[in-house]
Amino acid sequence: MDMTGAQILAKTLKTAGVKEVFGLVGHGNIALIDGLVREGIHFISCHHETIAAMAADGYFRATHKPGVVCLTCAPGALNAQLAIATAAQDHSAVLYLTGDIPFRFAGKGTYEEVDLNGPDDQFRLMQGGFKRAWKITCLHLLSQFVANAYAVATQGCPGPVLLDFPFDLQTESVDVPIVDIPSRLSVEGPEGSDRAVREAARLLAKAKNPVLFIGGGVLLSGATSEVIALSRLLSAPIITSIMGAGAVSGEDPWVAGFVGSYGVETANERARKADVLLAVGTRFEEEETAIWLPGEVFRIPPTRLIQIDVDPKEIGKNYPVEIGIVGDAKQTLAKLLKILKGSIRKNRDDQRLRRLERDKGRWLRQFQPTITSTAKPIEPRRILSTLSKLLPRNGVLAVDPSWARIGILQQLGMPGEGRLFIVGGVLPIGWSTAASLGIALGRPGTQVVA
Repeated sequence: MDMTGAQILAKTLKTAGVKEVFGLVGHGNIALIDGLVREGIHFISCHHETIAAMAADGYFRATHKPGVVCLTCAPGALNAQLAIATAAQDHSAVLYLTGDIPFRFAGKGTYEEVDLNGPDDQFRLMQGGFKRAWKITCLHLLSQFVANAYAVATQGCPGPVLLDFPFDLQTESVDVPIVDIPSRLSVEGPEGSDRAVREAARLLAKAKNPVLFIGGGVLLSGATSEVIALSRLLSAPIITSIMGAGAVSGEDPWVAGFVGSYGVETANERARKADVLLAVGTRFEEEETAIWLPGEVFRIPPTRLIQIDVDPKEIGKNYPVEIGIVGDAKQTLAKLLKILKGSIRKNRDDQRLRRLERDKGRWLRQFQPTITSTAKPIEPRRILSTLSKLLPRNGVLAVDPSWARIGILQQLGMPGEGRLFIVGGVLPIGWSTAASLGIALGRPGTQVVA
């Protein structure tokens, strides 16, 4: 049976269970939106393309399912550049569907054509920000391209992908089979090599003062339970990057806090004194390393570094590694735990735990005067302290860059896995408000505070 390009797109997305698409309607994508709605996919119209794209980003972070955003051509597509860069650097799987000028009119100066150095400049200007980008020129391959795009967005190191869709092809019809997206997806992420994981296990088993440093990759992979189990097995404190703070609860006795220039001194001290540091899903960025100054946060070397990351270019990028492991955080840590459980029998180090509890208490007590202050204007930490008492146990925080995220982490702390979403990347102010729309949609009935 013949189907339009818009119908092929919608039917293919439906095989993956896509139920919502964010966006803003325009002449360049109205046929796509019509196709989506006719297939029962809910179109959520936003006031600006950046808002729509960041809402899709928030949806992915809350559900671990790709957010989908549909935009019109030229100004509509290009308005989303900030959101694209944010999703790319924070590894958010977002599928961008952009309308484009009619394929047969390219180069003629048609309405909203971007023709700076050639007739296809909209696609050229945008594609650099994506993990991969497809220009639709043949409807016979469209369903396959949609399935490929969905798989690329979610597999390995997640990221945004683009399907650029000339709007004359949106309404043309062909008879093609619909590709089933789930049949194109792998069930589990890549795990580290056996040799590298065994070497890491041997080094950790011999460590006198091991520390676990976790980043946003732990949250993306859903590896919180493996991190906690490893911490207990090794009696190892857990320190986090800013992006990794949403993966664990600050109430866990082994969680020391987040590190960096504005980090918790309790965590910075553990980082400095570690003889072996296991870093999982973190990039060792400027803020969490205090501009990479030796001894301010990390001392690598002499600290021996084991680094696990699904993105091979992150291994050894900022610090020399003793052992580098390319692999999904959850799968690799599970393999590491299995080896360690069979090779070591460590009892919990109660003395180390008591020191950590003492130091965490001392850190928090220094803020007590500002928390209880009645000064005007009101102290920000007093607001955060009150928020921590009012936020429901399953409530979620979406947090902007600048002092907002520092204050949240210093004062409110880490509410627990999947309850704190912090933007990184290019640090766009206003992300939290837009992303909270997608988070709330992905978690119906959950209170979300931006």
